[in-house]
Amino acid sequence: MLLLKRPLGVWILMVWCVVQALGGVVIGLDSHGLRGAMVWGFTLVQVLFVAGLALPIAPTRHFVAAYLAANTFAVALATWSIVFVAAAWGLRDSDLPLVAPVAAYQVFVAWGFLYLFHPDVQVYLRGYVNAPAAQ
Repeated sequence: MLLLKRPLGVWILMVWCVVQALGGVVIGLDSHGLRGAMVWGFTLVQVLFVAGLALPIAPTRHFVAAYLAANTFAVALATWSIVFVAAAWGLRDSDLPLVAPVAAYQVFVAWGFLYLFHPDVQVYLRGYVNAPAAQ
């Protein structure tokens, strides 16, 4: 399904990157030094991802896929560490409100990872590389 000559899933991934970049901007405005530089670097990477998806640049697919994989690992690690601490404190059967949204987020990230390797998306991202010269 296309929306303004782009696959709908590419729009969804671009919005996801923009939302994460906005979070980086909010934190970056309040941070200084090394932490601020790291946050602004993260925000710049998100902007590059959005530009790469919007302009269809073929290597962007691999960078966004690697970022999705790293994001999945980081979110899963943070979730299970919180569940472990809750279990250690004796808060049994109270992890569902935390685990359910994270599981939904993991499903979204898995969809994004697989979507980037769909043949139609590969053709879209190769768009301008092999385009014929204007006649």
